[in-house]
Amino acid sequence: MTPIIAGLVGVLAPMAFVLLLRQVFFVRGEPGGFGVFAAGAAAAFVALIAERYLWAWFDPVLPVGWAPVVRAFLLIGLVEELAKTALIYAQLFKRGLSWRRYAIAAAWIGAGFAGVENCLYILSHGVDVVYVRTFTATPFHVLNAVVAARLLWVGIAEGRNGLIVAALVLAVLLHGLYDYLIFIDQIGDGKFWFALTLTVAIALTLLSRPDEAARTSP
Repeated sequence: MTPIIAGLVGVLAPMAFVLLLRQVFFVRGEPGGFGVFAAGAAAAFVALIAERYLWAWFDPVLPVGWAPVVRAFLLIGLVEELAKTALIYAQLFKRGLSWRRYAIAAAWIGAGFAGVENCLYILSHGVDVVYVRTFTATPFHVLNAVVAARLLWVGIAEGRNGLIVAALVLAVLLHGLYDYLIFIDQIGDGKFWFALTLTVAIALTLLSRPDEAARTSP
């Protein structure tokens, strides 16, 4: 596989995964589509650049034992999920929303993040990495966005601002756990599958809920 083809796979796989979710859960007419995917991709570039500069500053001063925790939960989880959650929240201002339409819009944002990360990993780790990420990091990014979207949806519908904060916190915790488990075993023991499976189970359960229309406007 050439780098160009691998890059295409890295971008198209997240999009295909969202389209699959649309078919499985009978979602039509979600706001944004490719435009929301592009917004997620652009935000990923900003977040990944920020991560690199922050890591260059923190790495020399962190105790060895704390490095994986700080990097996973703060420098990656917090930075990326802050950007993603802000974009997902902004989708609540679109008209004609239902829960599933909103969830798929959030999934497009996660797909944009996954697509950019896939391409960067191909450049730094070689083309073979796209095979692994298609079935791991790609669904994780997409479905973690759905989990955050549910808390934002309920928070706005019920006027509970604490759930808006909780959406970011939960997304960061799941993301941080996923990366931390990779850092400590280098994928060898497959510990990261716990975080991935947990995120997948939560997101699919939420998408399986009866659809509901927006009850209030942001």
